Amino acid sequence: MITNFSSREQNIKILVITSNFGQDGVPSSHHITDRLMELIQYNVDVTVVTEDKQPFILNSELVGRLKILRIGTRRNSLKRLLPKQFARSISFFSNALSRISRIQKDKFGDWKWEAAATRCVLKEINSANYDLIYSTGGPAVAHLVAYNAIRVKKINWIAEIQDPLIFEEIQISYKATQNDINRLMLAEFALEKADMILCLTKECAEHYRKKLNKKEVTYIYPGSRIHKLADVSLLMKEAIKERKCSDSDKIVFFHAGTLTGDRNLCVFIKAVLALGIQDKIKLILTGHIGNEIEEMIRPYDFIDFIGRISRENVVEYIICSDVCLVIQNVGPVSKLTIPSKFYDYIAIRSPTMFLGYNNREMELASKQYNFYYADQSSMQGVIETLDLIIKERDGLKRPLPIHIEKSTEKFLELCKDFFIA
Repeated sequence: MITNFSSREQNIKILVITSNFGQDGVPSSHHITDRLMELIQYNVDVTVVTEDKQPFILNSELVGRLKILRIGTRRNSLKRLLPKQFARSISFFSNALSRISRIQKDKFGDWKWEAAATRCVLKEINSANYDLIYSTGGPAVAHLVAYNAIRVKKINWIAEIQDPLIFEEIQISYKATQNDINRLMLAEFALEKADMILCLTKECAEHYRKKLNKKEVTYIYPGSRIHKLADVSLLMKEAIKERKCSDSDKIVFFHAGTLTGDRNLCVFIKAVLALGIQDKIKLILTGHIGNEIEEMIRPYDFIDFIGRISRENVVEYIICSDVCLVIQNVGPVSKLTIPSKFYDYIAIRSPTMFLGYNNREMELASKQYNFYYADQSSMQGVIETLDLIIKERDGLKRPLPIHIEKSTEKFLELCKDFFIA
């Protein structure tokens, strides 16, 4: 572990590496944007190295407050960047894996970004005195870039895993290519060299602590600052509801984000039909849904699909709805994750129904943070929870928020305590 961390109390200098930044509608981009918007309030000096993707939308509060280096994808080899003893192994991986990638399109990021991004990061850390590198994903290529950099120049490295890199159903449900799998395995190997691995759930942290046999693994629930993005008061709820959710006599449910594959409405719809409440509720969907989900919802008049909307507009739908819905994938990885929309919902203190899957962490959290949890492994449990929500319509419990300000303070404490110790 490198311990020559700067003694500056307020002006920590961080180089952030992330493939997704400035991408509206992309959860991993929302996460790092939220964190950076909070960090700059603490006078943290931030530079972001990110992939040059279009459209690029930067929140107005960040303009002029941080340095952004948008790097396009290039096919250049890393041989010129690394010492000879490292170049051979990197070149071997790059050549072998690129042959596979031509056969089938990768699903877990643009791995070709690694070379150009590494060159940019090396130039930055050689020209400025950064306290640490902070890689985060989203796409795990960010961790490979950080790994390449620390092999050339010693610098503190925090690697943040927003979701597990490799999991049981990755090739079946998530259509990962063999090149994705190989690269993700390489990224997990690289994580062993990080000074600290930061996860977003307790279970994910325990998973990597055991898998990598590494004690420097922790977690922080990130929270959300979505409530700060739009000037919308809770007092406007009825006016917004009249405009966006016209069936004011019904209980309005809302889901934001992606529904596809084994993250779907199957269990929720079955519960609605079992209770015979089709005429008493309305479900509004925004975001992306797969073709199979479109077919699934077509027969039901109580479901409206709006499509993709901005994050600011999501705020209005959260406020106008009676209950916000979280739906996890029906698969083993769900016990290690918390969908980011959950933090958006509870930041506005909207009553929330969390449909998890074998997620003991969130089942326990439902008591601490005051939301409705039902496990999709128990159809009866989902029916009973939905029935309870219907009965409690006039007195639905409001969740307690996970304050992003406190999460940011924990992140800064982690940086200072770990690297100064």
